[in-house]
Amino acid sequence: MHGALRNTLRLWVEIRPEGPLLVKAGGFALDPTLPDMAFVRARRADGQEVPYLPGSSLKGVVRGFIEQTLRGWGGGAPAGWRWACPVFPDNPESCAARLGDPNLPASEVYRRSCGACRMFGHTRLRGRAAFTDAYPKEEIALEVRYGVAISRRTQAVAHGPFELEVAVGGAFAGWIILENFELWQAALLAHALKAMNEGMVRVGYGKTRGLGKVRLHVEETILDVAGSIPNPRWWPGLAGLVGPEIRQAYGLDPLQALEIPRDPDEQRAEGFLTRRLWRGHEAWEAIAQALIREGLRLEGGEHGGMGLAMGGG
Repeated sequence: MHGALRNTLRLWVEIRPEGPLLVKAGGFALDPTLPDMAFVRARRADGQEVPYLPGSSLKGVVRGFIEQTLRGWGGGAPAGWRWACPVFPDNPESCAARLGDPNLPASEVYRRSCGACRMFGHTRLRGRAAFTDAYPKEEIALEVRYGVAISRRTQAVAHGPFELEVAVGGAFAGWIILENFELWQAALLAHALKAMNEGMVRVGYGKTRGLGKVRLHVEETILDVAGSIPNPRWWPGLAGLVGPEIRQAYGLDPLQALEIPRDPDEQRAEGFLTRRLWRGHEAWEAIAQALIREGLRLEGGEHGGMGLAMGGG
């Protein structure tokens, strides 16, 4: 399926810490003035080092939440995409272990993979979700806080105090991208981003200590679809852009398209693609609600009755 570009969803997101946020740098800092646990930094073209949010950190917490959602929803039993495998390749029940035979055709690898692996990939399957590093959109306010490790046996201080460099203000910005996606994959992404804004998905170190709550705003939503789509509100998924043979071979979800409640701010041709652009978080929220409701079919439909806990807006 990755041999041709059929649809792409790109979200330009702004991420603001709501409370202390720490994504730790690995190893030891060369700068002795930095705290014990320093915020990860990257060097810009002008030579200045700035704090940033690695795309791998964002992708990891989103994948983890989606895996939890699928396990709670599907109970872990293989059935289409509504389940999640144990992930680790050394577990014989993981998708990577079960589908490790290099002679298996790509269609069978995808069809037999769990929903999380169909979206994020495994050693035999390329993922279709990508998260870029998020760099400062405005100056990041950093401060040093102190922590200790408490001995469970004596209830006294076992280690510390140690210093934590946390972000408490400012904003990071980066891209979230889905390529050749089914509609349920966009819906699960929307569900995870909603949960992040509700504090259920936290980022970085010290999540159980109250760190890591962020506010994510989608500033731009860009949908590219192969061919000409006359209805500006019509969102085709991968199943609506391929023939019945491919749908059957890859086990694609039957939902081929849905109608969203918002006209795009821009629509234009980009080569063989039709590009639509929506501006602002309010537009994304309207799109996300339609994706979650219809893409996961929470209210009736073919798989009606399979509830999924959703928070308020």
